Amino acid sequence: MRKAPISMTLYFSGLTIAIIALIYLLTELIEGPNIWALRTMVVLSIANFTFLMVRFKKVSTTQEKTQLELQKLSHISDEIIYYRQHRHDIKNHLIVMYELANSGKVESLIDYAKNLIDKTTHAFVECQTGSNELDVLLYSKIDIARETGIDIQIDLDCTLQLSPKRTIDLISIFSNIIDNAIEATLAIEVASERTIQISLTEDPINATIVITNSFSPRKLIEPDRVFEKGYSTKMESGNQGLGLSIVSRIVKSLEGDIHLEIFNGIFFQLKINLPKHNLS
Repeated sequence: MRKAPISMTLYFSGLTIAIIALIYLLTELIEGPNIWALRTMVVLSIANFTFLMVRFKKVSTTQEKTQLELQKLSHISDEIIYYRQHRHDIKNHLIVMYELANSGKVESLIDYAKNLIDKTTHAFVECQTGSNELDVLLYSKIDIARETGIDIQIDLDCTLQLSPKRTIDLISIFSNIIDNAIEATLAIEVASERTIQISLTEDPINATIVITNSFSPRKLIEPDRVFEKGYSTKMESGNQGLGLSIVSRIVKSLEGDIHLEIFNGIFFQLKINLPKHNLS
């Protein structure tokens, strides 16, 4: 059965309270003060209010679950696009090299191969997190950032032991914080100032994720509200403001902690500590 939209629920709930209040007032006018009518009105009002709170909570939870499912689908799409794109690039390079060789243009072939090797060496970033799914996500996000002119650097100094469920959690965390960093960095007018740095390290107890990105000094950020659901520095509606609140919720569910710092008014840094025993 289709559930009534929240606006309709609010309408009928408000109407119910108004009817109860009207009945009470009519009872007072006709019979004088009636303590039982008052008690009934209070009880029904409390019950109605409780119902509203439960309904709001269900809507909120459903919204977050929907956001997570959309991220999973987006990740699958990223994997497909990533593999197709690189297969297409390799095919094109091989075609060019074949034509140069077939035409006897040996020097041009050597130059082309050398430039291709130099470009590949410069652009190559090795991602070995211990999770193939997470590695693919990071590769795709790095490609997206570089295609938009962002200087992105990544340093992975540990190999995680992740259960399937925790893999999904880590994908959600990395996806949200990197998307947030890319969006903030793209708002900077000077392209050379768009930078993102990501690191993943570990000690005997925790795995630590640190992401630092530049952002426009004109962007107003309220550190105390960043992890609130619905908070956003953007004016757009939709799912804006859900990303970091989802990250915060996942981190708490893993008994970790998350910290925010702003440096010199132009660098935004998130530091996330996750107990390793909760990741496997």
